[in-house]
Parts: sequence; structure tokens; C-alpha cells
Amino acid sequence: MKIKLIAMFMALVVSSANASVLSDYNDCSKGNTKGCQALQKACAGGDAWGCFNLGYLYENGRGVKLDYFKAKSLYQKACAGGLALGCNNLGVLYYNGQGVRKNTETAKQFFGKACDLHCQLGCTNYARLVR
Repeated sequence: MKIKLIAMFMALVVSSANASVLSDYNDCSKGNTKGCQALQKACAGGDAWGCFNLGYLYENGRGVKLDYFKAKSLYQKACAGGLALGCNNLGVLYYNGQGVRKNTETAKQFFGKACDLHCQLGCTNYARLVR
């Protein structure tokens, strides 16, 4: 059974409403520490997109050292901030056991929350685990 992780392209298109976060994401993904620091500041200030984008970079080791533990923490903040994609990607980490102990039930809960927040990808992943 394949669980889908949100594609970076879709994440960038959706987050482009906040041009500053998008610019910081691009800078950080290229290894520019100022971009990474700006995303950290945005996240600390409650910007769920800042948390999500920085989490994605840590999860994939783009511009920063690969760190599933940091990705998990950042996705938790994004999810708590009401960002459905953060909840979905947190579910993916639990499903795959990346930075957390593998737990299909917890993954299902996060996919369900993403679905409740109107994320079709979360609904699709939830349905795959309910079968």
C-alpha cells in the first residue's frame, strides 16, 4: 500500500500566497542560512506555512541536514496551526516510521485530521488505511 506525501510543487503553489515564505523557502532549499532563519522566525511567530515548508526541507534534506525529528516537530506545529498538509505529512512520518515509532493508527488519525481540514490527499491516505 502506497501512502502519498504532498509534492513539493503543490506545496509551493499553495503557499505562494505568502511571497515572503516562498522566497525564504527557495533560499533555504539552496543552503542560504538567512532563508532558513526567516522560515524559523515565521514558524516561531505562528505561521503554519513557515513551519510546513521548513519541515519539508528537513524531511528531504534540502538545504539543511536531513532530520526527521525536526520535520516531525515542525509538521506538528503546522498541523496545530490548522494547516491540513502539515497533518498529512505528519501522518506520512508515522506511517513510514521516520523520526517516530511506526504507528499506523496514529498515521490514520493525522490523515483523518487532514481530511477534516479539507485536504483530499489526507482523505485518500485515510481511506487507504481504513480498507
